[in-house]
Amino acid sequence: MAAKKDEQRAALEERRLKGAYDFFDSGEYKRALQECERIIKKYGSKMGDTVHALKALALSKLGRFPEAGSVLDALISNQPTEEATLSPMVMALHETGRQDEVAPLYEAACRKCPSEEVHNSLFKLYVRDGERTKAKNVSLQLYKLTDKRTYYYTAVMLQYLSAKDASDERQKSMCYILAEKMLDRLKPNVDAEIFLEYMIYRDAARFEQALERLNDLVKKQHFPPFEKFVLLTKMQAWQEAAREAESMFEKSECLDHVWLEKRFEVGELNGEQIQDVANKLLDFIDQVPDHDKRRETILNKISILKRLEQFDKVESLLVTFYERFDGKIWCTVDLLHQLRELPEEKRKSVFESLSKIAKKDSLSWQTLEFEFGPTKSEEEQLEIISDLCNKYDQGPELERQSDTNPFDGYLELAADMAAELFLTKDNDEILLKMITTLHAAQKKSPNGFKLKLRLLWCFCAINAGEEARSMISSLNIKYLQMESLGYFFTPFLERSSFAVARPHYRNFIGLHMHSQRDIADGIVNCYKYGSFFKIEEMEELWERLDNSYELANAKVIFNLDMCITKKLQVTKAQKEVKEAAVVVPSIPWDKIRENCDMNVLPKRYHSIFPSLEIKKPELRLRWLVLNFLAAQTESQPAARAELERELTPDPSLREDLSNAFEYFVYPLIVDEEKLADRLDERTAKMRDFELKSLRSLQRFINMMSQYVLALSCIAITVQSEAAKKAVLAELDKMEKLPFNLSHLFNNEDTPATKGLRESFDNMWSSCVSTLGLVGTFLKS
Repeated sequence: MAAKKDEQRAALEERRLKGAYDFFDSGEYKRALQECERIIKKYGSKMGDTVHALKALALSKLGRFPEAGSVLDALISNQPTEEATLSPMVMALHETGRQDEVAPLYEAACRKCPSEEVHNSLFKLYVRDGERTKAKNVSLQLYKLTDKRTYYYTAVMLQYLSAKDASDERQKSMCYILAEKMLDRLKPNVDAEIFLEYMIYRDAARFEQALERLNDLVKKQHFPPFEKFVLLTKMQAWQEAAREAESMFEKSECLDHVWLEKRFEVGELNGEQIQDVANKLLDFIDQVPDHDKRRETILNKISILKRLEQFDKVESLLVTFYERFDGKIWCTVDLLHQLRELPEEKRKSVFESLSKIAKKDSLSWQTLEFEFGPTKSEEEQLEIISDLCNKYDQGPELERQSDTNPFDGYLELAADMAAELFLTKDNDEILLKMITTLHAAQKKSPNGFKLKLRLLWCFCAINAGEEARSMISSLNIKYLQMESLGYFFTPFLERSSFAVARPHYRNFIGLHMHSQRDIADGIVNCYKYGSFFKIEEMEELWERLDNSYELANAKVIFNLDMCITKKLQVTKAQKEVKEAAVVVPSIPWDKIRENCDMNVLPKRYHSIFPSLEIKKPELRLRWLVLNFLAAQTESQPAARAELERELTPDPSLREDLSNAFEYFVYPLIVDEEKLADRLDERTAKMRDFELKSLRSLQRFINMMSQYVLALSCIAITVQSEAAKKAVLAELDKMEKLPFNLSHLFNNEDTPATKGLRESFDNMWSSCVSTLGLVGTFLKS
């Protein structure tokens, strides 16, 4: 009866709070707060704690943290147990920076009123925090509460993962033994449970039992295909592993290249002759119907013959492959891959054989000739580029906007050749023409992702930040693509203007938070539904994303930019700046990694992308500057000392500008009597720069953005009047610096070049505006 009354009360409260929930959903936090206060005033003690939790959340969203904290303290003392109350409380605690109080809140609720819903929330919390032992204990409590097998096997999985995490072999062994004993108490009887038992036996090196469990799953065909092969190799059962690889290769009708490679690996480990293995695999291929007419079987045959170094047969098959499949989209890609793997002399021989049968005006042959043929003069290359662009223009219009344009390949090759000329010959004119052509092609090829990437590269190559940002928006790339393609554009966004980069970084940080939340929910669901073999993959993805360079860079640059902007504001601050808290993010420097997909463009484009070895020290230096600027008075000496240790004494500017920020920010730590000379030296670098070409413009923009950033940092820290005068003197010199780009664009008047000029003008205006803000700050 009491439970029924509680349900009725909860339903009534939910109806009364519907308006507040709607305001939260639409982001109207002020109106949500007003609605909560109205309900509290109208119903008073008739309402439970939920309305007060929503009030605390609304206050925290509005940045009124002290008031939110008072409401939260009162709620915590009441020890709420309903999920409707706990959920908004948790969000409010996160908003107010009191994350450490979330777990104790749920623990108290579980002790006071044990329920499946609240225990599940506590379990999710522990999983997200990586607290395996605590999560295992909650799972066992859930099993006792509900008698559901899922919870028990979740505890077993957590025990298994604890064993894998253990660094000490003795501890690892004990964890596996405990996991096995847990299985003895509740025998597995469904596939997911049997697979978990197999995983435990496999990693505990009890291979016979593991194979027995795996065979049970093989009969039902409910197991990842490589598991049996991996297990057999661990057992060093080479004959059985070889038979398994051959069986899977044959089942795939000799189409699966992976099993072919696995068979050779096993043969090498088993000491078999490569000729014997190759003969077996060739026999399998010869038994496949129409094997000489199928792409995969021909490529697999070529792969085997290359291992045998029978290059005459390889050449014959490649010629056959070209004759049969020329005109197919994938033909060129396959041939490029195969030719790159051949020794230099053999590659020349194959190329000559192909040249005898190739149609000279076909896209596949022109691509091969550009990649492997003799070097052509600049005039010849320009003529070929013009011809390729004409062929693209002559292609028919698309019937539907969702279609892929089959003529995109011509323009892709033209762009590749133009990029080569720009990089090797400093040919600005061809790059501008290619930008114009690729810009116009967006209407004819709305789904031409590769064309858009090439246009984005062109913008990045000359630091046209606004145009690059616009291009990124048109690509509609998701968070993981931003992560894998971040190397492609983020260095060039920040080098053009921090005002351009700021929205990107804010969006990236938000997307990361959402992604990690989704991954955490996915891990919890894997436990819930018994997909145990997926958990490690998702945890690995979680770690990869958490330790990514792109995330660290976004956090550091965004907070450094916000810190500078906040300190320089001498007039009424912008709302976002006033409300933003300057945070010095914690960065796992030893674990930082890049999650790059370098295959989206050919290697010739990669030369403009800085490596992690170059980017990481620069990021570390910016983090130290942020740490120094954000430090409280008492901790500033230690922060300054750490920054001095990182900086190279009196650095010179490198030719590749890889240390541009270090060079320009160095005066931050020099004695004030030397400040004027150091600043004048750096300003002279900017004043004496000549804008002769697009390449020099790219260098100038890079240097200018680093100069402005460094000078802003220096201005914030100077104390004496003499030091302020020294900085103001450099500002006066920079204000007189001319910025005229008309000679670089040859008076071209296309939409693309107009956009470029506007982008560069806006970049210059942004720099001048920031310098003006610095001057106002110093004079105030």
